[in-house]
Amino acid sequence: AMIALVLSATPVNLNDRELIRPGEFDPEPRVLRIIADQADVVLFWPGGEERSAVLMLKARGFGLPGSRVEHSTSAADGVVTYRLTHRGRFTEKDTQLAVGIVADKWTRVEVRLGGGDVQVYPRRGESPVLDLQTEDGTVVRLQP
Repeated sequence: AMIALVLSATPVNLNDRELIRPGEFDPEPRVLRIIADQADVVLFWPGGEERSAVLMLKARGFGLPGSRVEHSTSAADGVVTYRLTHRGRFTEKDTQLAVGIVADKWTRVEVRLGGGDVQVYPRRGESPVLDLQTEDGTVVRLQP
């Protein structure tokens, strides 16, 4: 029983930060797509010309040995896709993704979650079109 308890409590711990910079992709993308099987996502609006977006991932949890959180970024046809997936068997997941979007660099931001919540901080001025969906969670647009 003790060995089973230890095996099911193997910690998963991942911190990562990714910058999407202007000129990094050709052609320059105008759509940011985030796809995750399970995560809580927060969208906020930093300024700056040195980046188009910043994605800060914090994944914690417990699972069987070999369980891990994988993420990747790809670009095609003017769309940057950030994909986040949990691999293996988890007994507990706590994955948070904070996404800082420089609003005038994007025309559309899409979020597709299998589970988890989406929070959107308010922004003064024009924002890109937000297409936010979660299968098991809520979408909350915070008030100024």
